[in-house]
Amino acid sequence: MGFQLTETATKDLAEIYAYVADADGEDRAEAILEKFFSVFELLAVTPSMGWLREQLTGDDCRWWVVDKFLVIYSSNEGDDVLIMRVIHGARDIEHVLSQ
Repeated sequence: MGFQLTETATKDLAEIYAYVADADGEDRAEAILEKFFSVFELLAVTPSMGWLREQLTGDDCRWWVVDKFLVIYSSNEGDDVLIMRVIHGARDIEHVLSQ
């Protein structure tokens, strides 16, 4: 089993990279991306380790925290983990998810 990124998650990661690179430099931006991808691999091996937040995303999505970011993903038995979003925890999550 592995993981896949949605187009939206890919865009989220690109925005995070650009923001961190501008604020803290490209080395820090590369390091946070490496951390995300390590977590994605971990979630692929143990997909049930995240938390359910049914009131926000239903019972088919799980959440995992990476530093100040929330990784929202879906896992079905036998399928790759689907990384749906990577969102900073300080954002209005309900609003972001409703868009």
